[in-house]
Amino acid sequence: MRIQCPKCSQRMEVPETAAGQVVACPACAQQMQVPAELAAAAEAAGSAAAGGAEPIKRCPFCGETILKVARKCKHCQETLPEGVDADSVRARLAAKEKKIAGQLASGGMPAVRRPSLRILTLVTAGAALVVLVLTVLAFSAKGDTAVMFGVLGVVALIILGIGVLVAFANDMQMLFYSKRNSPEKGLKAFLHSIRMGRYACAYACLLDGDKDELERYRRAIPSVSVPEGRFSLATLEGFRSYWKGLTRPGGAYMRRAVLSDFAVVGTVGEYARVKVSVKIEAYPWPLLLCLPLALLPVAIIIAVITKRETLTTTKLLRRVNGQWWVVNGELDSAEDRALEAALGAATVTAPTRG
Repeated sequence: MRIQCPKCSQRMEVPETAAGQVVACPACAQQMQVPAELAAAAEAAGSAAAGGAEPIKRCPFCGETILKVARKCKHCQETLPEGVDADSVRARLAAKEKKIAGQLASGGMPAVRRPSLRILTLVTAGAALVVLVLTVLAFSAKGDTAVMFGVLGVVALIILGIGVLVAFANDMQMLFYSKRNSPEKGLKAFLHSIRMGRYACAYACLLDGDKDELERYRRAIPSVSVPEGRFSLATLEGFRSYWKGLTRPGGAYMRRAVLSDFAVVGTVGEYARVKVSVKIEAYPWPLLLCLPLALLPVAIIIAVITKRETLTTTKLLRRVNGQWWVVNGELDSAEDRALEAALGAATVTAPTRG
């Protein structure tokens, strides 16, 4: 069958036995996944014509046997995107293991930039300092007007002080997680960076083998106005586009993610699976404009009309050189649940372990 390279548009012939596997373009060396459904459909047609049984595969999510051409598992009801079967998942993970082995052989994994204080934290602290000075000067001056400005300064100082404390606590939390010396810290560093809009830090927690041109599908979540979409993780911009629509303000909605219940549910060798609850909250952002005018009533309205959707997902992590890396850059994928496939891929390539 013929496929086209997504990078240089070169067309090439690949055998049907390569369906679902990762191959390299002979022109530009770009890695790509051969669509699995082409060979599956051909095989199914051939079997039907011969009067034999239709080919089958195992669902990568629940492990049950289903038709190879199925796009939805009849057992667990999970949607199976293109190329999602045990063999395809194993091929993708094997390609990532090969990438790890090459990186270790050439000097080690990429250096991860440590998070620092955000500009928002520094600006808020600077504003609080200016308000403090003005408030002291106002109370030092004589007259009712000066006292009134001093009282307003105290109120502003309280609000800014709370903002500084919250922002500083979040920055220190990210610094603590950045060591990534346990599976939980590895996933917390990844997801907390996304929650705070620090996508470069999150992207650095992702294995380089996942930063490819393969199209990733993000399903819609209507309850919190998250649209569906297709993205490439080959660049930071594509990664940012995938996650920003889930966890950051967009369109007419303020949106945020609340993370909780991190727990390791399985560890074998250099792999671990960590479960986490991601609660996405959304409400119309124009309400924020009314907040200063009527703090308590508007806050109550926001709390009442906020839409919430809690997603429980399990992410697969890989330990290399003492650091835990996120294997897949999506919210949920077949790779994240295919621990056996990951171990099979690791056995095939056997990279140096750290």
